[in-house]
Amino acid sequence: MVGTFLRRFWLASLLLAAPSSAVETLGSQDVLVVEFTLTPPYECGGGVLCTPDVLNFSSGQVLVRQTISERRARLYVDDVLLGSWVGPGSIPTPVFVGPGLDGLWKDAASPYTRSNPTPIDFTPILAGSTNARIELRLGTGRQEYMDGFPRLSVLLRMATDMDSTVGIVNGPVVTSVQILPDPERFAVVDSTAADPDASPGDGVCATALAECTLPAAVEEANAFPGTNTITVPAGSYPGGLTVSGSVSIEGAGSDVTVIDGGGAGSVLTVTGGSVGLERLAVTGGSSAGNGGGIDLQGGSLSLIEVEVYGNAAAGDGGGVYQGTGTDLFVLLGEIRDNTAGGDGGGIFATGFFQDLDVIEASIHHNRATAGDGGGIHSSVDFLLLDAVKLHDNEAQRGGGLVSDDFFAFVVESHVTGNMAGDWAGGAVFLGDELVLDASTFDGNQGGAGGGALRLASGVTAELVNSTFSGNSGQLGGGILLESPFTASLKSLTLASNQADVGGGLLLSSSSGAGSLELDDTILAGNLATGSGPDCASSGGLVTLTSLGHNLVGDGAGCAFPATTGDQVGSAMAPIDPMLAPLAVQDPLLPPVHDPLPGSPTIDRGSPEAPDSSPSACPPEDQLFLPRPFDGDGDGVARCDIGAVEKGSMPVPGLGPAGLLALSAILATAGAGVARRWRSGSPA
Repeated sequence: MVGTFLRRFWLASLLLAAPSSAVETLGSQDVLVVEFTLTPPYECGGGVLCTPDVLNFSSGQVLVRQTISERRARLYVDDVLLGSWVGPGSIPTPVFVGPGLDGLWKDAASPYTRSNPTPIDFTPILAGSTNARIELRLGTGRQEYMDGFPRLSVLLRMATDMDSTVGIVNGPVVTSVQILPDPERFAVVDSTAADPDASPGDGVCATALAECTLPAAVEEANAFPGTNTITVPAGSYPGGLTVSGSVSIEGAGSDVTVIDGGGAGSVLTVTGGSVGLERLAVTGGSSAGNGGGIDLQGGSLSLIEVEVYGNAAAGDGGGVYQGTGTDLFVLLGEIRDNTAGGDGGGIFATGFFQDLDVIEASIHHNRATAGDGGGIHSSVDFLLLDAVKLHDNEAQRGGGLVSDDFFAFVVESHVTGNMAGDWAGGAVFLGDELVLDASTFDGNQGGAGGGALRLASGVTAELVNSTFSGNSGQLGGGILLESPFTASLKSLTLASNQADVGGGLLLSSSSGAGSLELDDTILAGNLATGSGPDCASSGGLVTLTSLGHNLVGDGAGCAFPATTGDQVGSAMAPIDPMLAPLAVQDPLLPPVHDPLPGSPTIDRGSPEAPDSSPSACPPEDQLFLPRPFDGDGDGVARCDIGAVEKGSMPVPGLGPAGLLALSAILATAGAGVARRWRSGSPA
């Protein structure tokens, strides 16, 4: 429970439309308790006094930074529990089921603001009742881990649902507002055996030998709605577990607390509830179907500092399978060395109205032996890869990632060393919309479908401040755009990539028309054994538009339409961008190409103020350092071409003062928060 809260509340009578209100700040494991009294009589009109037929509890906005995965509420009248409800926050769900009780709790669609504008109606309030209490608990979902501040503000309003012409003589009066600890159940595992619970549902984790095993603790958690925490010390514990209720299973570290499936099916199957795994490892799963390590069939799952490794599935999701109607959240962990016979060697995710969020995690050395997406195969509503390292994965198609998502957002991520027999080695995007920002693709190897990145099937893509280097494939060593598509490349660096055709970039319109805009982008220093070392175009149906200030080493292969500020070379006179080898400049960010002194990219980008027009450069470069900077020393600050702003580079090798400052930032905010605060984006 959060130790200190800002506590303010007002006690007021309800007079016509003026509600009583309570404003509180809750920790993710606390209960807001509002007690009030009902003081009849009410005037129902014409001087007739009566009790109200409906009393509404309507929440204003619940302002949170992250998705709430679960909510719980209880209504008491005269200390009698009339109804309770547990359900996911993102799906309209009947609230209280009981005599005369009916209502809905609804959420808005925004990922950062949740509200429930529809009142919770209780019909009728028991005749003659004079005391009531509502308890509201906001579940232990993802919000507590995203930005280091496990708090959210709740405005609970209480108002009678009476006609405006009806005068209220007396109304409910708030008598107290409290925050109480969540009545959470705890179990501490003290045995590595696989014995079941002797009496599931009695509230005691105990086998016939009076030991608390992990299977017994899970059985007890499944039997009790609400919050359950299972603490698992160092050791190796049996898998084959099925979780159907809300529970947090907390280990002592992924290197010492291991749940091992022993090659007998999925290690963990989740069928419902809000489930969290922390600081442990999941290994040894072997499923004849989906989800070798974890099979997420229902509810939501968070993996915090969890390693999922050494699992296999004959179907999809060698490491983790995320089924329809579920949410998966991965933070600060590893998904590695897993194998799928189908799609998604590391993670497979599918279904509408659900999210897959992977933050500051490593997805590596996974294989989809006969399918797509060696690291990740995702076809959900929203995919987030934030500060993810996706490396050394293999698949038939899409070595690192295959995304068929409604919206995919990839930021600060490093996609490297992935391989595919066909399609792109790094990533393939086939969904509706992609935003790629501050990321690097390097050393990926693909087949006919591109080296690093393939965009196809009608995708709309915005690529900003990112680097493509050292990738190879038959068609489009850096990026393959396959119609239909609509794409924008802004402040990119595509260098040192190789292909048979289109070493840096290939535009293909074999399946319809496509549209591409470029500005402030380096497309130079790439190789092709056939045609178009830097860019190539086929099919004749692609509209290529320059918004100016690009550097293209050899533009002949795509008939680059030069305009204001463009530098375009030819096969006989290619332009050298003069870039340093790919290297890490910031330990928190992927590697980049630093322009060398005298590079024709320095101070040759758009002269417009950043973000002032579609052709202006972004306000920051790939390292989140400010643009523009006077890199050539002529006294005039101007944006550079490409992903990096020369001169704003941090000095490699922090001195003692720099290390001390960095340590202070990380200690108070966390690495991810520090990056986002520096970039000015939401934490």
